[in-house]
Amino acid sequence: LSMFIGIISFIPIYLVLLLLSKVALISKDPEIIRIFPYYALFLLPLVIQTMQLAYYQAIRELKKMAIIQFYVKFISVVLILVSTYLFKLEGYVAIIYITGFLSVFSLKKGLKGLLSKFLNLRFKFQYVKTMWKLAKYALIANLVGTILYTTDIYLINYLIKDRTEVGYYMFALTIISVYQIIPTSIQQVAFPFFSNKSDNHVNWLKAY
Repeated sequence: LSMFIGIISFIPIYLVLLLLSKVALISKDPEIIRIFPYYALFLLPLVIQTMQLAYYQAIRELKKMAIIQFYVKFISVVLILVSTYLFKLEGYVAIIYITGFLSVFSLKKGLKGLLSKFLNLRFKFQYVKTMWKLAKYALIANLVGTILYTTDIYLINYLIKDRTEVGYYMFALTIISVYQIIPTSIQQVAFPFFSNKSDNHVNWLKAY
């Protein structure tokens, strides 16, 4: 059900982003406005990947998840470099979408019989209520975190006219973001253990 809701919710989110792009609220750069509708399609495989990774964490197949991600990301980096070098921005946008689905099909988990599950799905509103009860706080926290994390990018996009300076800033930001690998990796591994012990404070502390 969560996979179904995630994929269906992509449609209105994509349409809103498309509208914001058309009225130049995301960027006033004509090139970005032209290319954004294609780049935003990357959200679809990203949503599916997030669900798959959550499934791997839930069943504690962390090693398998890490191995698959390593090989997929290595191949993706090579493809992105080659495609961007040969076809510039258009090549990057096209390959980022392709590598997204490469990751989806590599992870596989949760995709077996996905279409048949969609066709046979009996929608029950109480499931959505239960999921929303658990997810609303995480949604708010992620939304606020995303806004805080990207506010500087939106500001410099409007305040700095020189695209070269913006590029230098983004390059520096990318280098700094590398340091997020360690806490993110720890979080991926630790989350299922903390969740499993959450009902018992003593065991939770031992897991910590």
